[in-house]
Amino acid sequence: MALATDSLLATNRQSATLRLPVADLVVIFGVLIFGTNVLEVTLRGGSMEQFIGFVYMGCYAAGLILAVMSGAVPKALLRNPLLTVLLLVPLASMLWSVDRDMTQFRTLMLMGTSLFGLFIGWHYDRAKLVRLLAIGVSLNVLLSAALIVAVPSIGIDQTGAWAGTWVGAFMHKNGLGAAAGIAMLVLFYGIATSTGILRLGFILAFALAGVLLVGSKSATSLVVAIIGLLLAFGFQFWRRAPGLTLATLVASVVFLPILAALLAQKDMLVLLLDTLEKDMTVHGRTDIWRLVWPYIMDRFWLGYGYGSFWQPGFPWFSQLQARLHYTPFYSHNGIVELWIAGGALAVGLAIAVFLGTLVKAAILGLRETASPEAAFAFVFLLCFALRNITESSLLQANDFLWLLFVALVVSTSKSVLFSLRASDEVDDAAA
Repeated sequence: MALATDSLLATNRQSATLRLPVADLVVIFGVLIFGTNVLEVTLRGGSMEQFIGFVYMGCYAAGLILAVMSGAVPKALLRNPLLTVLLLVPLASMLWSVDRDMTQFRTLMLMGTSLFGLFIGWHYDRAKLVRLLAIGVSLNVLLSAALIVAVPSIGIDQTGAWAGTWVGAFMHKNGLGAAAGIAMLVLFYGIATSTGILRLGFILAFALAGVLLVGSKSATSLVVAIIGLLLAFGFQFWRRAPGLTLATLVASVVFLPILAALLAQKDMLVLLLDTLEKDMTVHGRTDIWRLVWPYIMDRFWLGYGYGSFWQPGFPWFSQLQARLHYTPFYSHNGIVELWIAGGALAVGLAIAVFLGTLVKAAILGLRETASPEAAFAFVFLLCFALRNITESSLLQANDFLWLLFVALVVSTSKSVLFSLRASDEVDDAAA
């Protein structure tokens, strides 16, 4: 097996021909729409509610047009066959869905979101991609801060158990927390790849995102953000002092099992959960996983159809509602939710796509030490995996994390290529 990186693939890749500034503006606008719930919190329930659908349809159409013009369709899909098959599973699930109309509707939204990710991952180089994303998340952070300060009826939760917590341009505090956490990670690399006034703006946005993260009181988002930033700093140290970083990694391998053993003790675990304002059920999430599992086993291989399970009127929904004593709307776990939608088939494909991309991203981050943004994909993928333990972003429509996942799968596949040819054949092709 041979491995080719950017320098080896340069002569084999067709350079992008779409260099229009309008494409950059569309990407920034897309990050705003997919990266917040601004349309829902400002227009839902009002006279302009129907405008929400038009905006999303416009984003889907723009993603399709740009993906075709840039060559992402079909080239990015052909280069990533497992991702392509994974994206086709929701479409195919209409054949066995328990609610075919809902599956069709939500599959349309998923395809539109994914096409947007395909375009930005295929068209932009890593540094440009990071800077555009950083501009977009900076606007998201500013918008949420503005709503919290100027329109607290929208920006601050007014009802329920979380009254008084910040939600910004989102419908729930966890949405703001997740957005602020990923914004800090993107802005970290935006700062590392920018200079001048743009870098200063990213620094200020990074600080503001940190304030929003704390104000959201989202424990999961805080933990994921801290881990992500520690990893990002670790790769930066790797660039400057590989020997010191290697020593740190060796020490981690030795001491992390000891720490895990300590946390495995019930008293230590309860103390940690109390610190994060959680309980042993992670605010009832484990109860959902336990109750949902028998239904997963009933349709183990193919699931219930994309987006169709959590619909009132089905007997299992009423049973879950009665046992949980509230109305659930999803499982709060990426793998569980994907298993419900597409069965073991979708889960296996998703894990294969994730692990394959993670290996490529690790190789890229460790080899391309001259480019600080080279480690972004690896750090994001680990944060993405952690996030999907208690929330779900796998194959989620209108979800910025899924959009970014698709983009980085495609971007990484351009930079690192596994080949079954002999190494000298790859070298000859690159010469």
